[in-house]
Amino acid sequence: MLKKIYFLPVLVLLWSCSSTVKAPATTKITLPTHKTVAIVPFEIYLGTKLKKINQFTETEIQELKRYISIALQGHLYEILKTKQKRFPFTVSMQSADITNNILSSKKISFAEIFSGNKKDICRILGVDAIISSKTILGKEEKSSFNDVLNKGSLESFFCIYDSISTEPIWKYNKTISDNMFKDITKSYRPEVYYIAENKYQEVLIPWISKIEDMFGSFAVDFPYKKK
Repeated sequence: MLKKIYFLPVLVLLWSCSSTVKAPATTKITLPTHKTVAIVPFEIYLGTKLKKINQFTETEIQELKRYISIALQGHLYEILKTKQKRFPFTVSMQSADITNNILSSKKISFAEIFSGNKKDICRILGVDAIISSKTILGKEEKSSFNDVLNKGSLESFFCIYDSISTEPIWKYNKTISDNMFKDITKSYRPEVYYIAENKYQEVLIPWISKIEDMFGSFAVDFPYKKK
């Protein structure tokens, strides 16, 4: 849990971003049959632009990836639950804590979550569908400005798998890139500051704004919103 310390108006530099939604023709038929959806831990990739990881041992890097995986899973769940209060969904969301407790009790490893049969994961969790994500932090990108200033992009690939099909029934891809000099004249907005309580949080905190934007966009395009 990240410890918030205060709010302060600061200048926020906006990011350039792009997103893509893909769904097969059968998705419109399949989605309304779902009643409960779970978010599984994220599959995390650490790009070459990610700061501080050169100070980590290989064991610590694996622990960092696990920490970020669980943090993003829980945060997406909280964002969707908040969104649902204003814009109801056609499904209920299984708590991230319940999801992880079930996976742990069944001794399902992260590797099995990421590469295993998603139909089996749905069955184990007792849900109709799962949201799975591959997320890259600090992905190197071509930049027209000083490479030292560019901390790389955040890219996420979200897929929804159900308990029937072996292929994802819905895909969402979004990239948020650094654009240090874009919209610099935009107005101020409140920004949450955090205190890092461990070395893993020190790596994650600089990405909070991008993650918030990423998950906010995902919530807008979430396919289970009531019409």
